[in-house]
Amino acid sequence: MQINSTIFDLIFNNINKIFYPRDIINIDLELSKSEIVLLLQLEKQGELMMSKVSDSLNVPMSTATGIVERLVKSSYVIRDKSETDRRIVVIKLTDKGKSLVSKIHTIALGYIDDICNELEPEEIQMIIKIFYKVIDVVERKKAADRKPKASENVLRKIQID
Repeated sequence: MQINSTIFDLIFNNINKIFYPRDIINIDLELSKSEIVLLLQLEKQGELMMSKVSDSLNVPMSTATGIVERLVKSSYVIRDKSETDRRIVVIKLTDKGKSLVSKIHTIALGYIDDICNELEPEEIQMIIKIFYKVIDVVERKKAADRKPKASENVLRKIQID
């Protein structure tokens, strides 16, 4: 159990240093971590429906709506109609949002380069392998939590008179 506690302390005492270096946070002090993550997702996906925004951030729809609204007000994203189905509203990056994401990428890649320059190729491969294992464990846990429990699948008979 001591090793689990050590890993916990190591991760949570340092996660901000790794995933949110000061330079990224200082890009726009108005942005939350969720907003930065959404901007990066949009850059990768091109556009997202609100349900996908909610899912990708793992937040309720009301929270996702607030995040998107703040980004719209800051002119980083726009709401637009889907090109495939005009009834669907999608979220897209503006030019200002694309510029910000480019800055985030530049800073993050600089940090990754600094880290990789200090590591041996075998160490880099080991980090990648461990990271994939961690993701796999988390995804399996998340999938197991979504499965209905046996007690939830019970059919009940209702007496109808």
